[in-house]
Amino acid sequence: MFVAGNTVYALLSDALYLTEVNGKLQFDRHYVSQLVAIDVSDLTNPRVLSTTDIIGELREGVSRKIDNTIYLVSYISQSYYWGWGYEAASNPQPEQAWVYSFDVSNPQALKQVGQLQIFQGGSVQVNDPNGLYSYSKTFSDVTISATSNALMVDENWWVYGYSSNGSTNNGYYNCGSYSYSSQQQSVVSIIDVSDPKGNISLYTRFEAAGQIGDQFKMTYVFDPTKQTGTFYGIFARQGWSGSNCMGSEYTQNTLESWDITDGSNPVMQASLDFGGQNETVAGSVFDVTRSVVYAVTSQAVDPLYALSFADPKNPKVLSAVNGLSGSMDVFQLIGDNNTFLLGIGQDTSSTCTGLQGNSGNEPTNIAVSIIDVRDLTKIRLVQRQCVAVQNAEWVGSDITWNLDQAHKMIGMYSDSQANVVTVPVYYWTKSDPNDDWWWYQYKSAVGIMAWDLTKYDDTKDPTQQTVLQNYGTFIHPNGEVRRTIVFGHQATGQRMMVNLSDTNASIASLQDLANPQLQSIIEIAPYYNQIYQFGNYLVAQVQSQQDYYYNTNQDLSQFRVFVAGGDLDGATPVASFSVGQVQQAMKHGNQLLLFRYLPYDKSTGYNYYQQQTQVLVYDLTDPTHPRRAGSAIMPSSVIPYYPYWCGWDGYWGGYWFNGYGNWTEVESGLVTVDEQYNYDYTTQLSTYTASLVYLDLTNADAPAMSQVPLPSSNTDWNAYTLVGDPVDPTGFYLGLREVVGQRTGSYGYTFTEYKYYAQRWNQSGSSFAAAEKINVPGPLVRTWAPTAGSRHFMTEDQSYVYVAPTGTDTYGYYTSNTRLNLLHQVSVGGQPAAELLDSKVFSNVYLEGLTVEGNTLYVTGEQSYYGYGYYGGDIAVPSGAGVASSGGSSTPDWETTSDRLMIFDLSNDTFATLYDQPTKAYNLQIMGANQGRLFLNLSGDGILEVDVSSPTKPTGVNFLRTLGWASSMQAFGDDLYVASGYFGLDHMSLTAPANITQN
Repeated sequence: MFVAGNTVYALLSDALYLTEVNGKLQFDRHYVSQLVAIDVSDLTNPRVLSTTDIIGELREGVSRKIDNTIYLVSYISQSYYWGWGYEAASNPQPEQAWVYSFDVSNPQALKQVGQLQIFQGGSVQVNDPNGLYSYSKTFSDVTISATSNALMVDENWWVYGYSSNGSTNNGYYNCGSYSYSSQQQSVVSIIDVSDPKGNISLYTRFEAAGQIGDQFKMTYVFDPTKQTGTFYGIFARQGWSGSNCMGSEYTQNTLESWDITDGSNPVMQASLDFGGQNETVAGSVFDVTRSVVYAVTSQAVDPLYALSFADPKNPKVLSAVNGLSGSMDVFQLIGDNNTFLLGIGQDTSSTCTGLQGNSGNEPTNIAVSIIDVRDLTKIRLVQRQCVAVQNAEWVGSDITWNLDQAHKMIGMYSDSQANVVTVPVYYWTKSDPNDDWWWYQYKSAVGIMAWDLTKYDDTKDPTQQTVLQNYGTFIHPNGEVRRTIVFGHQATGQRMMVNLSDTNASIASLQDLANPQLQSIIEIAPYYNQIYQFGNYLVAQVQSQQDYYYNTNQDLSQFRVFVAGGDLDGATPVASFSVGQVQQAMKHGNQLLLFRYLPYDKSTGYNYYQQQTQVLVYDLTDPTHPRRAGSAIMPSSVIPYYPYWCGWDGYWGGYWFNGYGNWTEVESGLVTVDEQYNYDYTTQLSTYTASLVYLDLTNADAPAMSQVPLPSSNTDWNAYTLVGDPVDPTGFYLGLREVVGQRTGSYGYTFTEYKYYAQRWNQSGSSFAAAEKINVPGPLVRTWAPTAGSRHFMTEDQSYVYVAPTGTDTYGYYTSNTRLNLLHQVSVGGQPAAELLDSKVFSNVYLEGLTVEGNTLYVTGEQSYYGYGYYGGDIAVPSGAGVASSGGSSTPDWETTSDRLMIFDLSNDTFATLYDQPTKAYNLQIMGANQGRLFLNLSGDGILEVDVSSPTKPTGVNFLRTLGWASSMQAFGDDLYVASGYFGLDHMSLTAPANITQN
């Protein structure tokens, strides 16, 4: 970001927007980076003046502004694409990097001046058809660093070679007949970006052995006296080789100096190997004023080296500190004339003194170290202190792995009273089992230390020093700290600290370092997980971090109640309440149900995989006064799940073909199926035990759970589905199948034959009992009543058609057809049955989702062979102002590969096609329909609003970019709300002007 007067120039990654193609419901996808000019003359109303698209991903810290010209680097990986996935290359596209320059003298008309491709491609794969040799060169990653007038770009590559003498043993090559090797290679480019007019030039380019790991492992030094330019880089060579049944592996670190005075003829002047084999360089820092680089190599016991490059032709190790425990990942030069070095990283000793004891590796601590580098020939550890966190386990920090950005995470500040350093850490603490958490609670804190070099006594060893003083930690309230800024407040004169996490900023006074005082918390980006409608109120579940399927959320979930209507960004909740360890929240009538796991109870014989679930009931009859009612214990596997719950049509609104219905709602509560897998080691047979689980919610203060066994099988898994019945919501339908027999096909394969049923279940006392069982063609999808007194069913089944080989093909293949069946309930011989009204076959199409509004059915689907991440075709190369061109061919074509939107009229008990066209998009999931609008989710991208008031001519209206994964959606009149994780509670007005432009 750059600021010039009242204009902010911001560089954005992951910008995405859609444009409609020729007025049809077909969309081009533009996934790009952007340079944006923003007018901030009115701080309460900043305005975007102009934007410029840039293909690729921008790298942090490698943009420069010289006068009215901005230089930046865009990097394109093999997996990057800016259109739809199927438009990307069928083979990995060439990796590439570009430098762009933009004239920003007129912020309302940003103008590209120059562009330079640093590199493109280079991957090589050579194989001898007889298997006697092979050679490959594959791209690893790119490291970019910058000075005030130059960009340094290092391409890291792997090179592998194999050769054989052709001798075999019984037809097989033996280990003595071949040799192999694997090495690393760097290609370094120096780009001149010193011209204020925006002209870009490649100054030099050369190759070297090894790889450069981060931006701090290279630098450029210009000697104004000698008029020479020298590049210095720390290269790590990790390789392995073998021959004659023997192999070896090694890691070697090398400091190289390259004379690049003549850019057309770069020459390596010298190289210096340092560190032992199999050690890698962690942190490093160049001090060009003293012609020295400090680098720590990490293994079990880690030395810190001082390497002199005062003579570029003869670099040498001046001294080293041996026996350091752990590693240091980021360095800062401190003291007069940079005579001391401050390092932050890990300590693995038992005492956190920095000195490795005899006990070997110990639990990791995050530590601050000070190194005496006054005499470069005798550098030594001054003192080490570990961040002190009470009752903490598994302490860690992002500093230890993100070496490129670690320097931005620490806070440093000096005044007349102290030199302060802060270090962000994350950790887990054991919790009181009587509170709202179990197991461990995730927290984030900032370690606070100060140093005073005047207290240094170089006659004492590090354990007796008092240079570093440890003041403990400041607990950041929410989220993991990513940045810390320590500063002096101009008005109060106090030393202050600002901590930024993904969700919140905390401001604290550090005037008393031993007693930091929280001043305020600013909510920047609360994580919105789910939203729920209660009358005219919206209830939002807000968390401090994202949920992961493998990581139980240990934090509090806060449920905030807002008055619905308009944009709620910044709105004040009218009520709120918090509960810990919530796994899922569901709405039932005026109740909000909170599901969370209970820890296993050893006294009852439960194992870790036999946990239970607790459901808490909150009464929201009056949303402004939420009331915690009762609770119940349920089996652990019955936590309800839904991809989308669109509030206007409740639980019967949609169907998601990518999953199965494991729960449904009835008037009196929730019903789910609990399936348990069992394996008998004696008989070596697997069985699946299923039961119907009913949560009775008629009394919110005393919810009750009951179970009804379902038939067990050794073949059925996930065979049951639950479908709500809006015709008679006191009960529901259980979709199930039964084995009829087996059949041998024409190709000798044995198939199991099934019959599918829709079985009605009615309430019986405090539980449910099975009623009529209706044979239907395939799994039940939904039931509804098109007219009073009637009941319709919809089912789905699939058939597989064998396609015989043709021409020179040896093998045939199967194609999959999906069929939807429309039925209505009738009586045959006094018994309920279903009559087939119509069927619709989707040839070679896999259905993704459907929803019904009135008598209109909306379906999205894709080709059955085509899934997420499918690539086929070519990808364009950047041209113009970094904007993608539309060139490139694709096989198969986009009409075949893109998702289709299909609309059917069911009013005459048939699948009457109103619309069936490809969208040019993919991964379309239906979220719901409302007021003549259809809402489609582009997974991971955003919400697409489609006007379907004229269903034969649907048109795109708005695209709501949701940077987070949209997990929940609710509609109130003309307002649509979407929970989008860290990116907040998005709002879309159904009366707002369209934002999708035409190509």
